Amino acid sequence: MGRAEIVKDLLKAIVEEAYLEEVLSSLVWYIKDSYKPQSCGVILEENGLKVKISRGLSYTYIKRLHSEGRHPLVEQMRKEMSLMVVNEEHPLYPTGFEHPYKLMVMVPVFKRSDFAGILFMDFSESVDLSDDDLSFFETLGYLASVALSYYELEDRVEELNDRDTLTGVYNFKRFHELLFNEVKRADETGHPFVLALFAVTGLGSVNEKYGHVAGDELLKFVARILQEKVRRFDVVARYSAAKFVVILPETDKSWAKGLAEEIIKEFENSEWGRKDVEVYLDVGIVAYPEDANNEKILLNRLEECVLEAKRQKGHTVVLWPV
Repeated sequence: MGRAEIVKDLLKAIVEEAYLEEVLSSLVWYIKDSYKPQSCGVILEENGLKVKISRGLSYTYIKRLHSEGRHPLVEQMRKEMSLMVVNEEHPLYPTGFEHPYKLMVMVPVFKRSDFAGILFMDFSESVDLSDDDLSFFETLGYLASVALSYYELEDRVEELNDRDTLTGVYNFKRFHELLFNEVKRADETGHPFVLALFAVTGLGSVNEKYGHVAGDELLKFVARILQEKVRRFDVVARYSAAKFVVILPETDKSWAKGLAEEIIKEFENSEWGRKDVEVYLDVGIVAYPEDANNEKILLNRLEECVLEAKRQKGHTVVLWPV
C-alpha cells in the first residue's frame, strides 16, 4: 500500500467514525509492515504514560511503563516538540523502551496544540531513512494528532448531549438508556439494583421568595450532594424539574435508605436547611426485580413512594410497598 493510500484510508476511518484504537492500530500496522521496525506504537500522556497501541512491546513492559509514568525519551520529546532521531550520536542513546536498538525515530502527537504523546519506532539494525521517510513519519504523527483531537471533541459533544445543562448530572433521556442497560444486566446476572428518587419539595416557594436564580442554585446544590455521596459507579440523573433519580447497582433498599438519610442530614445542615422557606427532600426507594419486573411498573411505584413521602410532610424516605 502506498503512502497516499494509507493517508486516505486513515482519514476515511476517522470520517466514518471507526474507533480511535482502530485508526491508531492501522497506522502502526502500516509502519510495522512497510519499515519492519522491531517495535513501534503510540504512547500517550494520560495521567502518566499509557501505551495506546503497540506492536513489539511485551505486556509485561507495557505494565511497567504505565506504573513508572515518566520516561526520559518522552520528556525530551516534550521539550523538542519535533521529530527526533536517536542513534549512537544522540545524547540519550542507548536509552530506549524495551529492546536494545540501533536507531529510533519519535514523532510528537498533539491534542490540538498540546503535547499528548509520541509515535515511535525502533530498529535493531542500522537503516537508511530518507528525508522523505522522515517527512512521512511526521505526516503520520499529524494524522494521529487529528484522530486524538477529533475523538476527544466527539466525546465532549456526546457527554454534553447526555448531561442536564443546569446541574451537570445525566439528563432524563440518558437515564432511561442507563436504566435499560441496568435492567438487562440484572436479568443476565441475577444481581439486583435499587432506584432512589429525590424530590425537592418547596422549590416553588424558593422561586417566589428569592427568585429563580436561587431556585437554580438549590437544584445545583442537591445535585452536588448526590454526586458526592453516592459511589463511583452509581448514576445520578435529573428526573424532572425538581426531582433527581439515582441508580444504585448491587445493593438493597435498606442500604439505599441509609444513604438517603445521610443525604437528608447533609441537606438539613446546609444553608438551605436554615432558610425561612420550607424546603424538603422527599425520597422514594424501589428495588428491581423485588418490587417490579419491568421498567414502567418500577418507575410508577417509585413515584408512588415519593407521593407518599410528600403526604407525610418534612424530610421523608418511603420504601415500596407503600
